[in-house]
Amino acid sequence: MQGFYTEFVNWDNEYSLDSFITLCVRHGDSVFYILYEPPLLASSPQLLEQYRQAYDILPQDDHEEFIKLANSLRAPFERLMTQMAGPPKSPQYLHQYLYPPQFIFEARVGEDKSQLQPSFKQVRFREYMQIPGEPVSRASLEPHLSPLLRTTIPRFSSDQVQVLTQTEETWVPSRVLVAGQQYFFRPWDYQGFKQNRYHELQAYAQIYADGQSDTPLLTSAHICRLHGIVIDRDEDTLQHYSLEGDEPMMLETRLVGLLLTYIERCGTLVSQAPFSNRSVEDRLRWSAQMETSVQLLHQTGVVWGGVKPQNVLVDVNGDACIVDFGRTKYTEGWVDEDKKGTVEGDLQGVQKIRDWVNKWSLNPLPPRDHRHPDANGSSIS
Repeated sequence: MQGFYTEFVNWDNEYSLDSFITLCVRHGDSVFYILYEPPLLASSPQLLEQYRQAYDILPQDDHEEFIKLANSLRAPFERLMTQMAGPPKSPQYLHQYLYPPQFIFEARVGEDKSQLQPSFKQVRFREYMQIPGEPVSRASLEPHLSPLLRTTIPRFSSDQVQVLTQTEETWVPSRVLVAGQQYFFRPWDYQGFKQNRYHELQAYAQIYADGQSDTPLLTSAHICRLHGIVIDRDEDTLQHYSLEGDEPMMLETRLVGLLLTYIERCGTLVSQAPFSNRSVEDRLRWSAQMETSVQLLHQTGVVWGGVKPQNVLVDVNGDACIVDFGRTKYTEGWVDEDKKGTVEGDLQGVQKIRDWVNKWSLNPLPPRDHRHPDANGSSIS
């Protein structure tokens, strides 16, 4: 966490003297909310006009200009953020990422009326924080989560998970260390794709149970596996954050993430199969490994669901690993919609991927450097 990372920018639909712009920025071990509001800039026509011009850029679909604007809005506050954040702690733990101190800044007019004056407003109160994860203590959620919580899958708190690498593009810790073992950390975000996540979780639980049985079927399968779950109690993680009012805040126990197989990868089939520096033998091996893994999954009652070449990772050993399970997923072009989440759909998609991989043996594209992943991080999508 050495640099500045703008998580998001919020703004009103149209510019007015009541509109606002809010930046959320991570730096060090802290999160900062930077507020731009016209009433605080009204005494400077120059700064107010600069603010209005920002609204000419924000609604436009120009990513490069948007990044430039976000950086220019953040720049005046960087010195103040550095002073308040202090140096990042080492080693870094997941707890610091999930529950950072949060501060609110305001853009005000400086003494000479032409320069913006960064100003600290307040520490953000607990009730306004977006607490990660899903509560696991509410009875309404038990049908989805209680079967998992009753298993022997290892549980860890976020202060037991050491962060090894983090991608600035997403600011999500990817490679983590727990009890001397490396894993891929996947935040548990159930909003919007709730059924996908639940089905995926059920698939991981079945795969885990197979590994604990006397006669495991998936020993030779090249798949991503669940190795642990990260569960935190609000009373442990939020005790240092004050409340604005006198009303007590409901405290929960939350599933905040999964510890999955860390796959050191070269890329997906999409970035590997088409190119001439991958041999016919490579492509045949990938197809065979994918088919075998899917057959073994079906024998244990698990449907892949996420059937597409983007969900087959080629690791540094040249093996093809299946990731991203979910019965409710529909991978357009690879599985018919009425077959999604079924064994029949898996078999249809696997055959289509095999045909797609094989065609590159006949007409491969020019070589490319396949030693580097085609997306940030290493593990599942």
